[in-house]
Amino acid sequence: MLQKVNFTCCQEPECDIVAKRLIADFSGILKTMDNLEIIRALILTGSFARGEGSILKLSEQSYKILGDIEFLAVLNYRSDLEYIQKSIINSQEVFKEKLKRERIECKVEVTPALPRFFKGLRPRIFDYELLQHGKTIWGERAYLDNIPRFSPKNISKVDPIYLLFNRIVEQLALLLVIQDEKDANPIDSIYQMAKVYIDLATSILAYKGNFEDTYLNRSKRFGELLCSHVLGNEEEVADHIAEKVAYWTEVKLRPKLEHFIPASILNKDKKYPNSHLLFQWMQVAQIVRSILSWEICDYLHLPETTDLEKILWSFSKSFKITHRIKEWIKFQINPKVPSNEKSLKRTVRLLRKGSPRTLIYFCSALLYFDIAEKIANGGNMNTWRIDSSIKAFIPTGPENKETTPFDLIRHLLRDWELYLRNN
Repeated sequence: MLQKVNFTCCQEPECDIVAKRLIADFSGILKTMDNLEIIRALILTGSFARGEGSILKLSEQSYKILGDIEFLAVLNYRSDLEYIQKSIINSQEVFKEKLKRERIECKVEVTPALPRFFKGLRPRIFDYELLQHGKTIWGERAYLDNIPRFSPKNISKVDPIYLLFNRIVEQLALLLVIQDEKDANPIDSIYQMAKVYIDLATSILAYKGNFEDTYLNRSKRFGELLCSHVLGNEEEVADHIAEKVAYWTEVKLRPKLEHFIPASILNKDKKYPNSHLLFQWMQVAQIVRSILSWEICDYLHLPETTDLEKILWSFSKSFKITHRIKEWIKFQINPKVPSNEKSLKRTVRLLRKGSPRTLIYFCSALLYFDIAEKIANGGNMNTWRIDSSIKAFIPTGPENKETTPFDLIRHLLRDWELYLRNN
């Protein structure tokens, strides 16, 4: 039975009405498309489930959803996956056409899950948010009750480090968009960078056992935390992050067009210059480097060092060999991963260096910070060539034709989508 969306989705009343209608409309379309009634329950997750969804009013009766509206679709059997993926894609297309007529920009993401998924959830950031805020839109309501109970203090210290690595990969994807001037959208680009600032606070609070499950409480808690004490000697960095977190949290909850496209930035053609986006991207990377280095060094009890590669290698190799073997087996049996003698030899060689996950993170982070440093020094992106040492550690192996940083970014994004995203 379709449930009425009777909970808050956005802080702004006008946008909350729009969000509730969008959630109800898409849920109804998906239920209609599911002719075989494969989906046992549809669960809303993410910021809209927490009442912190972001909707930007572009003009009268024209809206843009910042980010995605995210759902979990619960299936009884793995064999139903192929059928339901087609239903999801068809529903997204019907919904997209409907929104075009209504002048609304909105992306919807639906992730299939089996019932055992909920019982197997562990103390992680996403799992805790789902436990506290997941909303059953229709179908059986008992799945969320099967999530094991735990407190923020139980969240593994590795999970907030993983969060930063995933944001790094997303920032590399953003760089591809910014670099292609025809595709760059300042609203989407700035929103992606704003998410990083907010999640720097998310990561630090979760790492210290002080995680809060809403952006508003997170910002308040982070402001109360003497983050200069948390970050040791990084007092200037801490003050800068605290200021950015407070600002972008307020923007996320109540976004206005001027937050993303201030008139003072526009060029003579009334366009947002890509050079400014690139400068902002570089600034974000510099802050991320400080926090990531601090968290890893603290986690592994390493002495303070500026040798980023050494820090990243230490993290990649810190996992037990049994864990690495298990992860490489999962990687090799993935039907989308090429399986041949060359691939198996590569697996044996890389097993000593880390798991597929940590090596994707290692390569992405090295590339991310290297590009940011070159931008800061005024380098020309179109003339760079990639470091062969990075290519050597990509889990699926590099291709000879990959010679630029952008080639390598696309390869890493494929591996990340294949092996890590939603896993």
